[in-house]
Amino acid sequence: MEERVGFESSKIRKNFFEVVRFSVNIPSWTKLAFFFGLSKGTFQNYQYGTSLIPKLIFEKMLDLLVKEEQNFFREKIFLKKENWGASKGGKITFEKHPEIFEKGQKVSILVRKIRSFQRPVINISLSENLCEFVGAIIGDGNIDGSLKKINNLPTYTISITGDLKLDYDYLVNYHSNLILDLFNVKSKLYFRKDYNAVIMKLFSKKIFCLLTKRFGFKPGNKNYSVKIPEEILNSDDKLIFSTIRGIFDTDGTFFVDNRPVYKKPYPRIALQTVSRPLFLQLKNFLEKYFYLYTFEDSKRKAYSIEVYGCEQLDLWMRLIGFSNKRHLNKISNYYKLVAGVEPASSAY
Repeated sequence: MEERVGFESSKIRKNFFEVVRFSVNIPSWTKLAFFFGLSKGTFQNYQYGTSLIPKLIFEKMLDLLVKEEQNFFREKIFLKKENWGASKGGKITFEKHPEIFEKGQKVSILVRKIRSFQRPVINISLSENLCEFVGAIIGDGNIDGSLKKINNLPTYTISITGDLKLDYDYLVNYHSNLILDLFNVKSKLYFRKDYNAVIMKLFSKKIFCLLTKRFGFKPGNKNYSVKIPEEILNSDDKLIFSTIRGIFDTDGTFFVDNRPVYKKPYPRIALQTVSRPLFLQLKNFLEKYFYLYTFEDSKRKAYSIEVYGCEQLDLWMRLIGFSNKRHLNKISNYYKLVAGVEPASSAY
């Protein structure tokens, strides 16, 4: 269950948000909310202390600060479980009526055991985090269910590959925690310096079954046939947005077009895929919200989608956003550039 972050005082909380905004040089609170992929209302709840901040979002904000600032704010926060309010209420009830808990304790233990069998991972509720994970598998993941033998047992391996330098933070500090929160499964990292790659691997039969039996992914080479599962396509748009975020985090790109034909630097979000089914799904869904540039290269059997322009970038950050710092840093530098500030140097 994801933890939530609160601050020791309202003064510290206010200072934190001011420092974050200063670090990316975004003058508008609304645009800063878009930058983190949040609605204005949700962002204000975090900013004013009405709601505690999900730990993953807090870490995204913290990553934008210098090391000294990170250390300072880490010492000024407290962590609560997502259901801390309900838990607190339960403690109060226990103090007033301990006999209720004494009578129900054995039943509660039995119910938890039954539920653990009734709700395996394959039946986990569809959520934004689960859809983002599925999106990352679609973008740059691989599923291996071959019958290779290790100690006379078949192996079930799910992996996501990224650039050793550009995607390291995303896989190590963000996506591994997302997977841990979802499945309580720890990932393992492998480095291929000869390919300049970092590979995050999960050795889990339950996640393998979730992806293959429930969502319909096929083990092996999926490049030409991969697509968004119908269960997600038939769900709420916010879940589809999360899936698209995972796809573009792993396989998409953000760049600034500086050709003279444009008066200002021109932002573009792009994806190229060899899967025609995925291309058509993305095209049909995204064109409900964005003006798209699409291109089909029949010779190379490759398909491209682009979302372009400052207003559309703002809309993308509000509806979909990114979780990968390789994209977030470039977008931050773009906002600094259009605001008339020289972009900061970045390892990304």
